[in-house]
Amino acid sequence: MRTTAALVRTLSLAAALALLLGPVSARAGSPYRKGEVVRIEGRLLDPAGTAIAAAHVVLTAERAHRRLLHLGRGDLGPVAASTSSDADGHYAIDWVWDRFHDTFVIEVVLPPMGDHPEEVLARLDISDRLVGGSPIEVDLEVAKGSLVRFVQHLATGPLSRDEQKLLDELGWPLRYEEQLRAGEIESTWWYFERGRLYRFRDGALEQVTHFDPVLPEP
Repeated sequence: MRTTAALVRTLSLAAALALLLGPVSARAGSPYRKGEVVRIEGRLLDPAGTAIAAAHVVLTAERAHRRLLHLGRGDLGPVAASTSSDADGHYAIDWVWDRFHDTFVIEVVLPPMGDHPEEVLARLDISDRLVGGSPIEVDLEVAKGSLVRFVQHLATGPLSRDEQKLLDELGWPLRYEEQLRAGEIESTWWYFERGRLYRFRDGALEQVTHFDPVLPEP
């Protein structure tokens, strides 16, 4: 009985230590030297393959697995670094390896504007890609990338009377398209759930098209 009890205590202690030390894996190890600069870079595209410029890209690092060695170091996480994509949709973020954080997530974020809350347009856990070597290539498809272009449109200056009226009535479009035609800006605002498409030329409403509403997937 005494031997059995001692064995149970030993197994319990081993299990407790395993929880404290964290899983023994590539992620729990240290594929880079402390202080080494690891570059995460890539390109942002919408589903049509068009580059998304001036998008807000955020790298968030945190410690998902507590280890005995790191107890009491809660001041090291989570930590975020950010940048913006260039005209061709490329971005790059440099992370200084600290051998503490083990979970890394890349997000494309639409910052809050007016009554519109912050929205995450794309998210990818890249922890398993950080196994040594740099740069790390991370391309992202942003399904609602046109909203980034809509925010850029809002930032260019006051909306026309027609545009402001539509924005007040229906809110942000689910898709926004813009192109230059004969020296004038032609923009299209899509409201799928309402079955409507609004086309503007230099801010003046030119056309309203009705179609069968497209409901979001459950």
